[in-house]
Amino acid sequence: MSEGNLSSSLPIQPTGGDRAEEQLENAGGTTLPEDLLEAVRGAQAKQAEDLRIFDLRGVTSLTEFFFLCSGTNQRQNQAISDEILRRLKDSEGHNRLPMGVEGYEKADWILMDYGDFIVHILSAQARKYYDLERLWRQAKECPVPAEELPAHVASSAVS
Repeated sequence: MSEGNLSSSLPIQPTGGDRAEEQLENAGGTTLPEDLLEAVRGAQAKQAEDLRIFDLRGVTSLTEFFFLCSGTNQRQNQAISDEILRRLKDSEGHNRLPMGVEGYEKADWILMDYGDFIVHILSAQARKYYDLERLWRQAKECPVPAEELPAHVASSAVS
């Protein structure tokens, strides 16, 4: 394919290298790419709430996964975005930058496009209003693996 002949209808390929592609191929639809899990860990480090992951493969060619989370105010939403950016840019083995970031200044809804997954960081009001969970209800929801949950949440889920 020539560089000047890229079509927006083509699926976006993961930029995380062979490891991310292997995880997706061997997953049977349940294993999440490592970069997405690192984004989840970044959001959790900044106390993001209501974390949800949706598998959009087979639903749209826009992306493979949506990661949704909420913060309680503008500063927290920006801190969540900053932490995800830092972890994916600086962490060993990741070295990824988003293809685009929208909404950072207002921080009511921050969108970070990593190609194979898109991070949505929303205020509670924006999340209720836009209701992305309903909009993408045909997508399969992926549980956040137990080891990705904060210790106090994982321990209460086991009991």
